[in-house]
Amino acid sequence: MDIKNKKIIVGVSLFSPFVKKIDNRYSGFEIELWEKIAEVFSIDFEYREMAFDSLLIAVENKEVDVAIAGIIRTSERERKLDFSFFTLKSGLSILIPKKSKLDLFKFIKQSLLNKHREILIAFSMLTGLILTIANVFYFLERSAGTFDKNYFIGISESIWWTVVTITTVGYGDFVPHTLIGRFVGMFVIIIGYTIFIMSVAKITSAFSTMESEYRISSYRDLYGKRVATKSSAVINRLYRLDADVTRVKGLRHGCELLENKKVDAVVFDALVLHYFLKLKNNRKKFAAVGGIFAEQTYGFAFAHNSKLKELVDIELLALQENGDYESLHKKWFSEN
Repeated sequence: MDIKNKKIIVGVSLFSPFVKKIDNRYSGFEIELWEKIAEVFSIDFEYREMAFDSLLIAVENKEVDVAIAGIIRTSERERKLDFSFFTLKSGLSILIPKKSKLDLFKFIKQSLLNKHREILIAFSMLTGLILTIANVFYFLERSAGTFDKNYFIGISESIWWTVVTITTVGYGDFVPHTLIGRFVGMFVIIIGYTIFIMSVAKITSAFSTMESEYRISSYRDLYGKRVATKSSAVINRLYRLDADVTRVKGLRHGCELLENKKVDAVVFDALVLHYFLKLKNNRKKFAAVGGIFAEQTYGFAFAHNSKLKELVDIELLALQENGDYESLHKKWFSEN
């Protein structure tokens, strides 16, 4: 390709912070990266903006010479296009409402009735054990005067004795007077205490699991959740987590759904989320959690056998070697 005698058509699709448009002027991380390359080779070019899906088709049909839009390099796309050396390494991250609080009623309803019947089973077994022991001990000790002869008063005293005995390894306020009552007391201390500890451990474990399910902190917590995202590649990954996926037009659309509680989380490129949280008051409303998962790379897209790609690859490597790439990366993605 004789780039000196041809105006290069650069197809772009808006995707901040890769490609932005302010006052009819394009900017962004990949725009600045491209313009540095174009300057080195004195490339004459013009931008042509289009929808993302149309952009990829335009590259494949050679209607544009290069596409810039924060395009993830995937094996499926590589079959139809050629990609440059990576322009950026990133991955996915999760965005949630910063001040999200646990809905206790919803938490108990969904978890107990739908997902964690083992809690009900463990609690029922523990309650049944206490009531059984309390009744047996009441009828054994009633004639000895240990408990009130009125059943309702006496059984409440026996229940109290049972709970105190199996939780503190002691008789509490009541002491068995009959020989068989003392044997029952020994049984409660040895066997009842063990069963009690096992039941409590099971209930605690189940509630801990429920809490982690309702407080998203990693991609594993997305299982069964309502999740918004844009990329088809991400959608397929979320389906494997059995997530209820909503495809959005962009990050702001996803955040609108998040604020209106129509989704539980938004999954997007980590650096895009990082840049988004730097703007205005976004950090007060949202938080990125779980670090980076599902690492991915971005690149410029070309038609197969494009000679322009060879020049771009050479300069991309040169920019990384001379430090210009690092400076540009800091400009767009640093904490400051």
